Amino acid sequence: MLRTYKCNCNMGFEVDTTGKNCVDIDECAVNRLLCDNGLCRNTPGSFTCHCPTGFLFHAETDVCEDIDECESKPCVNGDCKNSPGSYACLCSAGSTLDASGTQCIETSKGTCWLKVINGRCEININGATLKSHCCSTLGEAWGSPCAKCEPDQFCTKGYARVRGTICEDVNECEVFPGVCINGKCVNTVGSFICQCPSGMTVDATGRTCIDLRTEQCYLSHEDERCGAPIPGRHRVDACCCSVGVAWGSECDECPEKGSQEYSQLCPRGPGFANRGDFINGRPFLKGRSDTFHFKPSPFPYLLYSFRSFLNG
Repeated sequence: MLRTYKCNCNMGFEVDTTGKNCVDIDECAVNRLLCDNGLCRNTPGSFTCHCPTGFLFHAETDVCEDIDECESKPCVNGDCKNSPGSYACLCSAGSTLDASGTQCIETSKGTCWLKVINGRCEININGATLKSHCCSTLGEAWGSPCAKCEPDQFCTKGYARVRGTICEDVNECEVFPGVCINGKCVNTVGSFICQCPSGMTVDATGRTCIDLRTEQCYLSHEDERCGAPIPGRHRVDACCCSVGVAWGSECDECPEKGSQEYSQLCPRGPGFANRGDFINGRPFLKGRSDTFHFKPSPFPYLLYSFRSFLNG
């Protein structure tokens, strides 16, 4: 009687045509869908999948499946968009992606407005300010056309999120050059203070140094000499913003109208003392003429004295 035998091959192997040998099965060649999105490599009795970056091997399906990186929220101050094997952070208008590709940094600057009156933005306090800097400090609105500032849900007043999610102190002295009129701006944690020179006092707004001293006011100034003194003692703004041409014991000449010094001393224009508050910046004009039409004088005694001086 002829004896026969049968080969039972291990998993991953199959009997050859002779029936006498077990040979390796090339799974990668048999099933082209193995390791989809990746690289299939045959091994004795099995195979391995090499998945590229951004993909992960899934044992149940034997394919490389895309990793949704957006689930881990990698984008700071931006929106995440997943793509095969990767992702991208999308920044809103006014922001730019940094070198890491994960943080949107605020870069767009616009007009910062101090007041919103009857739905209108007024008093431009700086022409080139980041929105977060504007709205977290002095501004009530930002941009052109302007939009009312919304409070930051994460940062307190004086702090802003320009880069990432960290609330950082805003240096108002750098963001708003000249914020302290006639004084020196000193940044503090979450705020700032205005330091005034000797003889001047900060006003109620905390942003303007005003001279409250009262001295002699003069109607003439020639060859460094003062003449025609007005009776009484007057503040420098009451003198120089009205009829005076020089002021004080040192006979200091009043700043020339139209100069920066005059604008600082008389921000409301001729005929108005500097109360130290912020106004809407619109001069008292009638029609389209460039001539000022003054309201009743805020210095009645000063003008009365002037008339009395002229009348002898």
